[in-house]
Amino acid sequence: MAEIIFESMNHNHIEHAAKLALAEYIEECNAVPILPEGDYSNVLCKMISELIDHKLGVVALESGNFIGFLICYQPMKNHFGTTLGAFSPIHAHGAVKENRRRIYSQLYQAASEKWVKQGILSHAIALYAHNNEAVESFFWNGFGLRCIDAIRMVAPIISNKYPAAKVHTYTGDESWTIERTIKYIKFMLDKNFRTVELFHGACVLKSNNSIIGLTGLNPYLPKKPEIEWQFGVPFWGNGYATEVGKAVINAAFETTDIELVYGMVNPQNKASMRVMEKIGMTCIGLHDFRGEQDMFYKIERT
Repeated sequence: MAEIIFESMNHNHIEHAAKLALAEYIEECNAVPILPEGDYSNVLCKMISELIDHKLGVVALESGNFIGFLICYQPMKNHFGTTLGAFSPIHAHGAVKENRRRIYSQLYQAASEKWVKQGILSHAIALYAHNNEAVESFFWNGFGLRCIDAIRMVAPIISNKYPAAKVHTYTGDESWTIERTIKYIKFMLDKNFRTVELFHGACVLKSNNSIIGLTGLNPYLPKKPEIEWQFGVPFWGNGYATEVGKAVINAAFETTDIELVYGMVNPQNKASMRVMEKIGMTCIGLHDFRGEQDMFYKIERT
């Protein structure tokens, strides 16, 4: 077995790196057929080139052949804590299939040595779920799983079967047009909803992986956000709001420094008021909220 040589990454390595990144993406496309396929070489070259000047990347060479690379974004302060950190996104690394686990392990050892010398002590990396060799390699190097992003097909909703107006019974809003819905989805995608006091996620039915609603926290007062959930009409009355409400509150208190969670409900929405009580929230009376009188609930960290 030839010796692997590690070098600092430079602009001469970009095309080789893009080929490896694309090869790993194609592997994931084979495992997840709904991923869009195509030749993204130029896109990957551009994205990788934007990371080169940070001088934090390394490449692996074996007998003169380019067999792997690992690079990251510019160091970030307060990265998953209070220290300086580095994050390598999904397009910022790659390795040939043969001996991939060993290559990734040695790539990380070479890169981390460079990072630590610059005071970068927190390291994170995004990997394809089906890239088992890479996943195992980083686990063996002390990494843990922080989160999972998923992609799935979405079935169309038959709007004439479930009148949209019913969804807005207690909001005073009108039924949304397709244009307004698309605009809202784009707005959501452009926002960073993973910050401590502002995160949203889809509610997915386990039995068939269909999206039935959304939930999350909205900013209200410092460290005191508002809980939210919305479900499609066919899924009302099944206890999903109670299940999701408990999960969101538990996650907020267990993983963040949030002190209190509020809930705001239209006083005529008796079902949501019952949910607030079921998930342990206490009613604190009517208060003005966005120009209307809503019934307020709260739950504090214990």
